[in-house]
Amino acid sequence: MIGMQLSDSEKNDEKVWYQKQSLKNTSSCRFSMETFPKYLQKPYRVYETMICRCGSSLQRPIQVLDLCCGMGEFTFLIAELTHGTVFGVDYSPESIQVAVKELEKRQLTNLRFEVGDVEQCQFEDGFFDMICMSGGLSYLNLDVVLEKICRWLKPDGAFIIVDTYGHNPLFNLKRQLNYWFRYTTKQTAAGIPKKPTLDKIRSRFQSFEIEYCGTFAFMGPFLRYLIGETYTAKLVDKLDEIFSSFKKYAFKFVFCAQGPKVQK
Repeated sequence: MIGMQLSDSEKNDEKVWYQKQSLKNTSSCRFSMETFPKYLQKPYRVYETMICRCGSSLQRPIQVLDLCCGMGEFTFLIAELTHGTVFGVDYSPESIQVAVKELEKRQLTNLRFEVGDVEQCQFEDGFFDMICMSGGLSYLNLDVVLEKICRWLKPDGAFIIVDTYGHNPLFNLKRQLNYWFRYTTKQTAAGIPKKPTLDKIRSRFQSFEIEYCGTFAFMGPFLRYLIGETYTAKLVDKLDEIFSSFKKYAFKFVFCAQGPKVQK
């Protein structure tokens, strides 16, 4: 089985960790590129582009689901990009509480947040035009969730993800250090998606567009002091283009999968 199947205790560990994060980060739920160094921003620009393009191509008022939405950082962005009705779902009540407070400040009518375990959620078949996720694959049971996603989407619906890729040993070492220093959870560090995960998702859709980003992003922390952050970002992005055959070692991937294949 591809994907993690967490025990109740492991799920509780995840919930506790995100509870702590929500208590630390109550100032804003607005996603900003400035959160990241410029040499790490490309995957999020691609994510925005895919969401905008897909939303406009459907040419109808759309229903969007943001899975594992956390405090809604990307959910608010998705609502701005699509002008559709957006639902944000997350396992952490504290994270959703932060998102709801922000929603009350903004008084948006096209956005709703709910607490829910993605693996247990129930939505009407064919209800959503688009399902998005930013960084949630690491701790989900892919077999369970992928089947639900394919059923929840309309026949021409899209599944759009930005997430971490797990083949680069340098990045994996950094992720392990993040766990040791309690910057992330054990489940997130251990379950980073790799090629078999992408292959399984690809097999369940009629079309699959993917972009790999940041293969040389490990150079960023050093180059930024030599040539500046702007030129470092341009160089890292250019190296991705020149050495595209090294995409297996990318830092992030972004994909748009359309036309779900629902199993009988």
